[in-house]
Amino acid sequence: MIADRATIEALIATIPALAGRWSIEPLAGLTNRSFRLSRDGEALVLRLPGAASGEVVHRGDETHNIAIAATLGIAPPVLHSEPSGLLVTRYLKWTRSLAMPEASEPSVLDAIGELLARLHRSGARFRGARDPFANLDRYLALSGEAGDPDLLRLRHAAEPARQALAAVADPVPSHIDPAPANFLCDGKRLLLIDWEYSAMADPAWDLADYAAEADLDDDAMARLLEAYGGDASAFARARLALWRIALDLLAAGWAQLRLRRSPSADLAAMLAHRQRRAAAALGGSEYGRLLEGAGR
Repeated sequence: MIADRATIEALIATIPALAGRWSIEPLAGLTNRSFRLSRDGEALVLRLPGAASGEVVHRGDETHNIAIAATLGIAPPVLHSEPSGLLVTRYLKWTRSLAMPEASEPSVLDAIGELLARLHRSGARFRGARDPFANLDRYLALSGEAGDPDLLRLRHAAEPARQALAAVADPVPSHIDPAPANFLCDGKRLLLIDWEYSAMADPAWDLADYAAEADLDDDAMARLLEAYGGDASAFARARLALWRIALDLLAAGWAQLRLRRSPSADLAAMLAHRQRRAAAALGGSEYGRLLEGAGR
């Protein structure tokens, strides 16, 4: 039972495209509130922005970018959007999110690599631009005194990585958050959802982020790169490894900021896991070799 069903129904009534009565079912989500709306065999998704999400998300950019992604056939079509972050898309029946055990399967990695290559090489221009360390520094600043000092120390330890990655490739349209759970599969194709962080960025971001989220080993990463058609040189692999460290820190910073707004066991677990993994990478002897390998 939805505690604020009356509020959701009142909101639906303000959207002409949703005129009439719908059954309402809450969907899972860490930050935003999403609902499946169903009637007469039709199903839609209503996404309401999470509290204070405007601190880190530009909703106008998101609407523009997801519309482009939909034309590329890699995102569900947008039926209605508002500057507040309210979004209505088609509910894709017979689809499911990728599960962790299958996220590193060869056939899945092939499909992921091909999808990301299609996005990155589309020639499209997304609105907005993102840099992982600039974003991380913003998250840490917003967390302020409530932040974990250990995370701040890790950020300082990662400064050489920031410098090594500063010479970015030409930015490309990027999803920014391609976690396995954000891929929908219908048995024949993959689609990406949750484009709220999408922007122009280094193409390594999406590749390294999927690798970090799916915890890919070296062989799986090589398979992903092969499907993507990317550079598999020692230099490129070193850069991707540094990107994974940067994105672990970014995820930890994001989780820390969200925990200030809304306590959550899932967010706390994410913070601990990603911070612990970044600490291990930054504290090991391999870090120096990666910095050397990524320098030219």
